[in-house]
Amino acid sequence: MIEDDFDGYLLMQHHGGPTRLLDWSDGSLMALHFALRNKQGDESDSLVYVLEPSRLMDTLDTLPETALREEKWD
Repeated sequence: MIEDDFDGYLLMQHHGGPTRLLDWSDGSLMALHFALRNKQGDESDSLVYVLEPSRLMDTLDTLPETALREEKWD
């Protein structure tokens, strides 16, 4: 049952509809599979991004906005 727009986007993406949602996977081969499936005759680009969570957290921790939010939280 679709309760809000986000549920509709998830349903569309599940059935191959165009959305702006990203597919997330913890397996590189699975990500590659979904990026390249159904590509026969399709000249558009496919992308697989790799996110290293510990590096992302280190970067976010250095942002001034992070310190401001932590101060407000306390």
